Amino acid sequence: MKSDRLLLLLLVISPVFAADTLSLDECLRIGRQNNLNLRRTTIEADMNSPSSLRGWGVYLPSVTASYGINQSAYYTRTAVWPDGSFVILPQAQSGDRRNSSYTIRVDEVLFAGGRNRLAQKSADLSNRLRDVNITSGGLDLGSLITQSYCQAVAAERGLDLAHKVADQRRLQYESAELRLQAGTVIKLDLLQAEIDLGSAVNDSISAAESVKIARNSLNILLNRPLGDDYRLAPLPPLFSPEWDADSLIREATAHHPQFRSLRLNAELQDNNYKAALADYLPTVSADLYQSGSEESGINKNFTFAPRNRFTQFALTASWTLFDRFTRNYTLQEATVRKRQTQVDLLMSEQTLRQNVTERISRLHTLYSQYETALKNGDLALQTLEMEQERYRLGASDMISLGVAQVGYVRAQQSVIAIETDFHTTLAQLESNTGLKLRREP
Repeated sequence: MKSDRLLLLLLVISPVFAADTLSLDECLRIGRQNNLNLRRTTIEADMNSPSSLRGWGVYLPSVTASYGINQSAYYTRTAVWPDGSFVILPQAQSGDRRNSSYTIRVDEVLFAGGRNRLAQKSADLSNRLRDVNITSGGLDLGSLITQSYCQAVAAERGLDLAHKVADQRRLQYESAELRLQAGTVIKLDLLQAEIDLGSAVNDSISAAESVKIARNSLNILLNRPLGDDYRLAPLPPLFSPEWDADSLIREATAHHPQFRSLRLNAELQDNNYKAALADYLPTVSADLYQSGSEESGINKNFTFAPRNRFTQFALTASWTLFDRFTRNYTLQEATVRKRQTQVDLLMSEQTLRQNVTERISRLHTLYSQYETALKNGDLALQTLEMEQERYRLGASDMISLGVAQVGYVRAQQSVIAIETDFHTTLAQLESNTGLKLRREP
């Protein structure tokens, strides 16, 4: 009866998988389509078109136009003469006035020391930076999804292992009951078997909780409901990494979005430096102004073609000779930012070389350990099966069986950990280089 309740408990805590099965590649595709952080970054690209128009717009003149009408009524009873004396008019003057007027102004900068061209170039560089950041965000997301996928698969394999151990200890407990009845073991063995079974059940409950946490983390990255359930395909098989670190580094520095972003930012800072220099040059601008108005009494309609007109054309050259060292500060700041981008690029290359070298070495180590871990897992399973049979026949004690079970669990956990670590490290290497290095299953 007790064993039936334990079996029912294991069935309740076992995950119920949906019919759909998602592979790592499918999770990556879903994540790139639905991930909210990446979607937020992608929205930035909506600024590209207005930014381009604004960049080219600096070459065009600005045009302002206005048209106004007003009506007023006046009543004048007093006046002040030119000598400052105040008088009361013998007869009040009153009436109504109407006024309509328009103005049109066209301003064009003919020469600004190259600042127009530099502003247009800055707009283009900003657009390209936004596009590169989207690509870089996709790479970072791919690495996060891969790591989360590996952790979810590892958690499910850990749960499966916990179920197997619980099943073994349930059989072990039942065998101890039979042997106690036969008088081949003492009550202490049965109590120990019951303790081991309870520990295994608790381990299964903890493993089930770990699966939920890992699956929820993956669902958040994929923008799926937290309770969404589906099968996860097994991780691709491990393989021997045969890449040359120097080749990967050259590919990464040439094409990785991070380095493209650094180079674009260096161009942008150089452009800002040139713009700061251009502030020392004069500006030449042209201005065309035209206005029209008409004053009339209340009995005349407003007109859109006033008879009073004024037209003015101006050509102005201005040169700031001293601005209280503001331009000097701006130029020095631009110089510092330009030099910083060059240092940032060198630091990124140094970090890339370190990461690529260390992770390729780590993959070699894990692959070398994997074959030994698989062999140890097979040997541990054989040892456990032999000890279980010996215990059933009364040729072994509870301690020997427990040691065999611990060895089996550790060997299987080692295999799971190596596979997870391998694929996680591989995902980090792909994120570092911007290259797809994982082999198809």
